[in-house]
Amino acid sequence: MNTWLNELDIQLKKKLYENEVEEIISYYQEMIEERLEKGELIDDILASYDMKKIIKDVTLDSVLKRDLGSYKILTKSTKQILLLLISTPLLLPLGIIYIAFIITAFSLLIAGIAVSISGVFGLIVYIIDLFQANLSFIDFMGILGIGIFAFSLLLLISLYLAKIVEVMFKVLLKWMTRFIKKGVTYREMD
Repeated sequence: MNTWLNELDIQLKKKLYENEVEEIISYYQEMIEERLEKGELIDDILASYDMKKIIKDVTLDSVLKRDLGSYKILTKSTKQILLLLISTPLLLPLGIIYIAFIITAFSLLIAGIAVSISGVFGLIVYIIDLFQANLSFIDFMGILGIGIFAFSLLLLISLYLAKIVEVMFKVLLKWMTRFIKKGVTYREMD
């Protein structure tokens, strides 16, 4: 039993976080011990568990339960779902759609970065032009204020685009995970 649990532990640590692995290992240890108390043989119990199926199922469950507050967790969860979608032939079309959504989200992120960078350079050029324009102090300050306001507006747009991308990733990840989970459940019932 310990050898099987250690192997499950090793395989799960490749895909999940430590706290998730500990919870899963303790669950299966308890299940095996209960079945042993009921008189089942350890070989029969371990033969009834398919480690690959367990890993696939708990990966989906773990991604659904995760708090996607940090970029690291969001990225790891996105990779896990993408790999699952691409590695399963029936889910390959969903994987392609998921990749298209990821490309769209990254395009929005790149657009936000481009707007920020162009705003910085635009403001610099704008200020240089203002110095060369021979304006009175009041005109200079008024036009400079308009330029800084426009720059701030561009910066806000960039920040909102970044937030939209983050929300898109979170919603898409949750939606795909639930969709895959329902698909797995329905296929098992057939």
